[in-house]
Amino acid sequence: MGSFTDWDLVRETLLWLGEEDPLVTRERLIADDPKKSDLAELLEVWAAAAPGGQQFTLTQIDEQGQAGASDSSLAQLRSALISRSLKDVFNPRSIGRYLGRRKDRVIGDRALRAQDNGAGVRLYWVEYVEPSERPNDAF
Repeated sequence: MGSFTDWDLVRETLLWLGEEDPLVTRERLIADDPKKSDLAELLEVWAAAAPGGQQFTLTQIDEQGQAGASDSSLAQLRSALISRSLKDVFNPRSIGRYLGRRKDRVIGDRALRAQDNGAGVRLYWVEYVEPSERPNDAF
């Protein structure tokens, strides 16, 4: 856990004193983190809507999500993004800020990625993250 070099000494001392294992407490806090749960849910919806890491602009998600059936995976992604928008409408600026703050965070085996396409338009996708590239707290 972490980079604190004397961590084992601290942890073992707490366990010897009969205190709760701080590693278990840390794992419970990570699992109970509502922001991580929220992002995990969004990444799951996104991965279903764009299998294989298909890239989308926010405009494409908005337009294709509206054009499809209400139960289509892109419509569900659009709804999931709206629910995370401050304005409760599909506002690309608000949603872009939301996504920008979560870009490259690894949750489980997925991460949200983003890249400009060279014309000033940002492309977003969900990427599978190899186990060796996952941080210890990727839940």
